[in-house]
Amino acid sequence: AFSAAIPSDSITVRHNLDPKVTAQIKRVFLTWGSSPKGVAEIRRTYGLAKFTGFAEAKSSDYDPVREAFKKVGL
Repeated sequence: AFSAAIPSDSITVRHNLDPKVTAQIKRVFLTWGSSPKGVAEIRRTYGLAKFTGFAEAKSSDYDPVREAFKKVGL
């Protein structure tokens, strides 16, 4: 059996991190793949030829994980 696709490579910050620092980190990751150089760096770093960047996650992106946990009683 296979589950639905699950999120990977999430980037999180602690809840009490300075909001300015959080915004800077977010900006860096969300814009990293916006240039050919950035895409090349991401692909080299992650070793994935099709990897092009990061996207902001929504809570619903984690629904397949929640559903899998329910199915196994977690």
